[in-house]
Amino acid sequence: MNTIFGIGFSELIVIFILVIVLIGPERSKETAQKLGKALGKILRSQWWSDFQLIQKNIRDLPNTLIRMAEIEELQNDLKQSLDSIQNNINAETQEISAELNKLNSQIHETNTILSPDQTQNTQPPSKE
Repeated sequence: MNTIFGIGFSELIVIFILVIVLIGPERSKETAQKLGKALGKILRSQWWSDFQLIQKNIRDLPNTLIRMAEIEELQNDLKQSLDSIQNNINAETQEISAELNKLNSQIHETNTILSPDQTQNTQPPSKE
């Protein structure tokens, strides 16, 4: 799996031998220096850094997608939990409101049954 641009080590050796044969031993030193300088420039360039970053992101893409799917699933679970809590709160609020309305109507009925004169007569007599 150790490849450079999809070329394995044995293929690189064959290419290297072909280059030496084609260039010849006299110009191989000069060509190697030029090639080294060009390769150094490429490896220090912003393009190469961007290329390495893209390559890393592509390698990490499956893990990123899995994490995103897990986050989405957690978000759905959280939304369902929040909806359930909201429904429970609404139900409890309605029950409390109904109880308060019932108590309020009972108080209102008690006040309308007893006239103001009757409420004064219902007070216990004072001990004099």
